[in-house]
Amino acid sequence: MLFTYYDTETSGLSMNDDVLSFSYMLADENVRVEKAETLYFWKEGVTKWSQEAYEVNGLSKEFLRQYADPVSYTHLTLPTT
Repeated sequence: MLFTYYDTETSGLSMNDDVLSFSYMLADENVRVEKAETLYFWKEGVTKWSQEAYEVNGLSKEFLRQYADPVSYTHLTLPTT
């Protein structure tokens, strides 16, 4: 059996803040990692960022800027309606 663990880092705690990263890990009952990945999100001038969040999550603007290109969603399954 596989278990999914996930974590997000945001630019703050309000509903209007942005997700800066999403990480997940698939592991078995012995916590042997089968797959793990982190996705980072940044769009210059659009993504919110705060010093307070940086002090918690360590995600600097300089670090996030390297992920400014559009994220490829080809590996994600999005719901269709």
